[in-house]
Amino acid sequence: MGSDFFVYIAQGAAITIAVTLIALPFGLIIGLGLALVYTYAGKWPRRFASIYSLVMRGIPPIVLLFILFFVLSGDWINLTPFWAGSFSLGIVSSAYQMEILRGALASVGSGQMTAARSVGCPAGKPSVTSSSRRPSAWPSHPGPMKFPSFSRIPRSFMRWV
Repeated sequence: MGSDFFVYIAQGAAITIAVTLIALPFGLIIGLGLALVYTYAGKWPRRFASIYSLVMRGIPPIVLLFILFFVLSGDWINLTPFWAGSFSLGIVSSAYQMEILRGALASVGSGQMTAARSVGCPAGKPSVTSSSRRPSAWPSHPGPMKFPSFSRIPRSFMRWV
């Protein structure tokens, strides 16, 4: 009986990792596209991205899972429970990732944009991968390691450690 328990836990962990490996990249691709649309596109595409983000963050993931599996997975599309779960979590994840990436793109200052234009980037089409914009929006390294300061810990606590 005890060994069956660990087998079930291992199977569940494997399925969880597989769903995560499918849902997160799927959500990242959709989220990055929508963040770029929200940041650089016109009025109506920006509204679409905003409404998408608002609706997908407002719908509980289980409701979206039920819609994908029971409504769409019938005569139209043949979705297994695994793929329905992966896609529904990817769609919900895309809304959150869109907001994260939109904030990263919005955090780039006007000086950075001026620098991008000075090296040849057109004003109407700022390049996401230009060398002057990428370091601010997507850091390539985590930066210096920050350790907590132990000087603030009271001496009375330190003697018990």
